Amino acid sequence: MQHCFDSMAWNHFNQVNLTFSSEVCNIRLGLCIDGFQPFGMTDKSYSLLPVILTPYNLSSSMCMKKK
Repeated sequence: MQHCFDSMAWNHFNQVNLTFSSEVCNIRLGLCIDGFQPFGMTDKSYSLLPVILTPYNLSSSMCMKKK
């Protein structure tokens, strides 16, 4: 598997959602959130929350370029 579109889950999604997968302009995104409170600051009312948004349907030539 070189890219996530090679996976069984990706193929299953394409089969179930034919209208979405047939439209080239649709964007598939992955969202990752990992919230935590800084060490030793459990009494504070805030936390750190990094958010990572990843586009999944870039072409393999854009994702796998050699440097």
